[in-house]
Amino acid sequence: MSPAKVSANDVPMHGNGFYSSNSALQHSAMLNALPLLSAAAAKAKQHEQEDNSRPFTVLEFGSAHGNNSHTPIATILESHAPAPSREIHLQFNDRPANDFTTLATNLTTMTWPVSNDIFTSLVPSSFYARVTPQASVDVAFSLAALHHLDRVTPVPPSGPIPTHEVRQAEFRAQAHADLLAFLSHRAAEIVPGGGLVLSFVGQEIGPSGEEITNYAGPVDACRDAMIEMLQAGVLAPAVANVFEVPAYNRTMADVRRTLGERAVLAEWDVEEVFERKVVHPAIEELTSRTKAAPENEGEHAEWYARTVVDWLMAVVAGYFVKAVREGMGVTDAETVDGLLAEWVERTRVRFLEGHRNEAVECWFVYARLSRK
Repeated sequence: MSPAKVSANDVPMHGNGFYSSNSALQHSAMLNALPLLSAAAAKAKQHEQEDNSRPFTVLEFGSAHGNNSHTPIATILESHAPAPSREIHLQFNDRPANDFTTLATNLTTMTWPVSNDIFTSLVPSSFYARVTPQASVDVAFSLAALHHLDRVTPVPPSGPIPTHEVRQAEFRAQAHADLLAFLSHRAAEIVPGGGLVLSFVGQEIGPSGEEITNYAGPVDACRDAMIEMLQAGVLAPAVANVFEVPAYNRTMADVRRTLGERAVLAEWDVEEVFERKVVHPAIEELTSRTKAAPENEGEHAEWYARTVVDWLMAVVAGYFVKAVREGMGVTDAETVDGLLAEWVERTRVRFLEGHRNEAVECWFVYARLSRK
């Protein structure tokens, strides 16, 4: 790691249950991964020894608040069907700054489709490092998390700002290194024959080679809202300079490049890789509401704008707060919360003005690998 790369990506999803209540698109994306999880669990069962006394272990990377954890794990347990006498160990990993209190609370409400003794562990650690003992995991998965980078070179509050092209080149290189590191660590943790299922935000390329922006409406609205606050003097220019979500949306070419590396192929069989467009399900609810009560179109549009903007804010609000603190030196929580609330409200207004009732779409990449 070069000395300049000292800014670790340590901002969690928005806590206190906010992310749990605003992760519907991630839920829709998760559903596409269920057949891969089922296949990974079934293959892991085929390769394991008959008299295995070790607990059957499932590990989720990037659990956040756990609201999209139950269905994937239930699918794995149903597909693998461990012997009734075999203990099961479920591990839930995320960065130390994650809201593990909400995660633990959500886990206590979950029931599982098997009668085995089940033990649960919370693992506060970056998944870009080893998080569990060697050869101790049967099936692991990470859904909607791996596009978040491990670390990036921080942008200074003042002075020259890197161009988008320069920044994207740096992020692309970091994403390649991150996925290589992630797969290397998972190869140590997952037993031979075990499975790994991944999904993360991808970058679709249009027919003329142009990048198709994911969730373009909310992103455009929050950008315009920040510009308004800058022009009104509510935010200092330094906030815009340092505000950044350190994530990289990989193209299929990026993914194939990483998965084709010798170090990866020496440890993994790449079973399947594909991409799929996911639409925020609130658009269906909007259609139903409008059909049922067309006279309340304005109310429905406001509900939809609030829903999709809150969904985006559940992911990016922490980075806005960080930018306000670093760019303006604001430490008073009430002031920071007030600025965040104003940004959210302005974003909702701009979404209604420029993207009213527009579908929110995002491309995801899916992959299933088996440990050699």
